Amino acid sequence: MLNNEEIFFSQSNLTVSIGRTAFIDCQLPFNSDNKISWMIVNHSDIDNIKFDYEDKNQYRLKINRIKEFYHNILFKCYYQNKNIHNQGFIKLNVERIQPPPIVSYIPNNQTVPIGVEVIFSCQSNNDINIQWWFIPYNRPYKIIKINNNNNQKYQIEANHDLIIQHVEK
Repeated sequence: MLNNEEIFFSQSNLTVSIGRTAFIDCQLPFNSDNKISWMIVNHSDIDNIKFDYEDKNQYRLKINRIKEFYHNILFKCYYQNKNIHNQGFIKLNVERIQPPPIVSYIPNNQTVPIGVEVIFSCQSNNDINIQWWFIPYNRPYKIIKINNNNNQKYQIEANHDLIIQHVEK
């Protein structure tokens, strides 16, 4: 309280990704009697920033297609009535999402005799993230991730080849 005025102050950071949609919530205590106002504090070129309100009290902003230009923009949300003055600040931290690895070789279907060992190879520009999954025959609702955890049937080699031992129908 200052001079019989109740003051609430909030500041936070929000990490958002380039190209994605971001929702920015005002960090002030919600009161349905108050309509939130918003402003951009540290940028004069605000015509380049398009946003919509997600509710009637304007408590939440929606920004479509985040751009690198939005990095470090400081939004201020506030409301004021009688003896209450509240303001909150939200700073955007814009980050770039790394694209997924590109698979450069996908193994072909193979027909083999029952009981043999089969080797599948996969090549990618990011070998660290190669994972093997399969869907059992006639069970499309069941997807199984293959790993090396004490599994005698499936083995993943250091070069990411998948070895299936004792193939069955």
